[in-house]
Amino acid sequence: MMTPRIRQTLYALGTIATSALTLLSLWSIVSPAAASSISAALAALLSLAGVGAAGTAAVVTSKQRHDGTFDRTDPVTQVTQGVQAVQDQLAAAKAQAEAVRVAVSDVVDDIPVLGPLAADALAKVKF
Repeated sequence: MMTPRIRQTLYALGTIATSALTLLSLWSIVSPAAASSISAALAALLSLAGVGAAGTAAVVTSKQRHDGTFDRTDPVTQVTQGVQAVQDQLAAAKAQAEAVRVAVSDVVDDIPVLGPLAADALAKVKF
């Protein structure tokens, strides 16, 4: 089974090998054609293992491991935390909507033609 840690290791090894080939080619230790062939073969081997775009994937997997993306949690805990997050977002949205209603109400009260009618309509808005 391909665990996140094994994938991260393969990503890192692929990145190191590709970088080493580039340096060897740059210093003319390995011909550019040979380096290109070896690099293509390495990419093919890594893709067989389900590992592609090694450099980017290594960084992303590392961040995911550190922020707990791969940590296993109880489904009940996940649902409870999700519901709490939705409630928090709802409360924040209601507070923002109320702030907008108050600001509009203050502006409308200053306009004599719209004042009473608009103030009555705004007073009926419920959040």
